[in-house]
Amino acid sequence: MAPGRYGAIAIGVVTPGLDNIYRSASMGQAWTTFAIPGTSGGATLSSLQFMSPVTGCLVTGNPGTGSRGQMFWTTDAGQTWYPVRF
Repeated sequence: MAPGRYGAIAIGVVTPGLDNIYRSASMGQAWTTFAIPGTSGGATLSSLQFMSPVTGCLVTGNPGTGSRGQMFWTTDAGQTWYPVRF
């Protein structure tokens, strides 16, 4: 949950297809979905965290094992996510 955003919840879910981030701004009554590009099911999703009420990040993959990792960034409380280029 983003700090200071009562009722707004974001979760990462591993699925057989594209992995997803689910977001609710209504305490779980309604959900929107963001399919995580570059995943094909079973990706390691970690570090889903918010640093402020609107800014957060998510890390996918497991770079320690040689798999390709990605970082995604949001600045609108999880409504949209963008890949971070290094």
